[in-house]
Amino acid sequence: LGETWAWFAGMAPGGRAASGVAWAFGRLGRLPAAHVLDAVAAARRIASWAQGVEMMAAVELFERPGLREDGSPLPGPLAAVHRDSVLEEIAAKLRVTSGTAAYLVAQGTTLRRRFPRVLALLLSGRLDIPKVNAFVNGCAFVSDEHAALVQDRLIDVAEALTSGQLRSKIAKLVIDVDPEAAERRRRAGEARVRMSVWRNAEKGTATFALADSPLLWALAASQRVDGLARRARTQGDQRPLERLRVLIAYRLLLGYDPETLSRLPQDGPNPDHPTP
Repeated sequence: LGETWAWFAGMAPGGRAASGVAWAFGRLGRLPAAHVLDAVAAARRIASWAQGVEMMAAVELFERPGLREDGSPLPGPLAAVHRDSVLEEIAAKLRVTSGTAAYLVAQGTTLRRRFPRVLALLLSGRLDIPKVNAFVNGCAFVSDEHAALVQDRLIDVAEALTSGQLRSKIAKLVIDVDPEAAERRRRAGEARVRMSVWRNAEKGTATFALADSPLLWALAASQRVDGLARRARTQGDQRPLERLRVLIAYRLLLGYDPETLSRLPQDGPNPDHPTP
C-alpha cells in the first residue's frame, strides 16, 4: 500500500486520480492519517483541474463563430446575439445566472491571454482558484506586459504560498512595476460606488452596505461610530460593542441623536419601523 499510495498521492489530476480518490473515500476510516491527508490534497488537485477544464470549455464554446445555414459567419449584430445566446446556454446547463456564465468565460479568456503559465498550473492541479484569482484581480489595472512580468516573477513560488500571501506579494510587485496602478484601481473602484441592501433570508436579517466608498470617508465614518459606541460603553451601556456600533450607525443615518441610545429597545431597531 505504501508504494502504491506514494504514486497515487503525486498523480496528475484526471480520471485515474479521480478513481484513486474515490477508492480512498470509501476507506477513509481505515487509512492512516498521512494517507487521508494525501487524499485531501489529491481531491484539491482534481477540483482545481476540473474548474480549469470548465472555464476552458466555456471559452471554447463562446468563441466558436456563429454560422449561417450556408456556413458563412454571422454578421456583427447577429454574431453578438449568438454570443449572448451561448452564455444563456451555459447558464442553463450549469443552473447559474447569465452573469455567472459571463464571468466564467471572461476569467478563462483572461487566463489564456494574459496568464498562460498560471492556467497551466491550474490545469495541473498545482494552483487553486483563489490563487488564480489573485493573479487575475491583482493585475487587473496593469498592462499585459506588466502582468506577464508579475506572473513570471511569482509563478515558481505561488504553489507554496497561501492565497493571502500571494495576494500580498502580487500587490507589492504591481506597485514596483507600475506605481500608477494603485491610483487607477482606486479611481475605478470609486466610480462603482453604490449603496446596496439585501435580505439574509436564512437569518431573517438584512445587510446594508456603502460599497466601494472613498477610503478616507469610510475610515472617518467608522472611527466616529466606533468612538461613540465606546463612549456609550464607558457610560455604563452593557450591550455588546458590535450591537452598539450598528445602533449608532443607524441612528446617524436615520437622523436621530446618537447620544440617546437609552430610547432604543434593547433588541435593536426594527428595520421596518425605526424607533426615534
